[in-house]
Amino acid sequence: MNEAENDTPGLVRLSEGLGVLRGWWRARQARRYWTAERQLDNLRQMIYADHRWLAHDKVADALTTRYVAALAPDWYKRVHTDACHFRREIGLEPKHAWSAFGGPEHMKRLERWVRGEAPYNEGPLAERGWD
Repeated sequence: MNEAENDTPGLVRLSEGLGVLRGWWRARQARRYWTAERQLDNLRQMIYADHRWLAHDKVADALTTRYVAALAPDWYKRVHTDACHFRREIGLEPKHAWSAFGGPEHMKRLERWVRGEAPYNEGPLAERGWD
């Protein structure tokens, strides 16, 4: 007998075994509970719950509002504020140390941002100049 004839049955069994293993792996992936969609849905539920329960704190409310907008189904159509501007808006920018929610102009910008509009589109602000 030559060596090529001896190796063939082993290769056939190995390829069959790999086919079974591949089928098992695909079935396991298909039945995974935490798919990407479920993870995103779970994250949305957590953020919505935090948004409801932390609404009394203005900084936490602004943060969770930002995350709710980022997780919305139409997130790619919305205008998201740059992180540096946002930190300044809520008073968490250590370099500037502005107070959180500095008046009605700030609230107007925040409301425009929540609606998905550009928050910096009404010209200079009286108290600080251009943002």
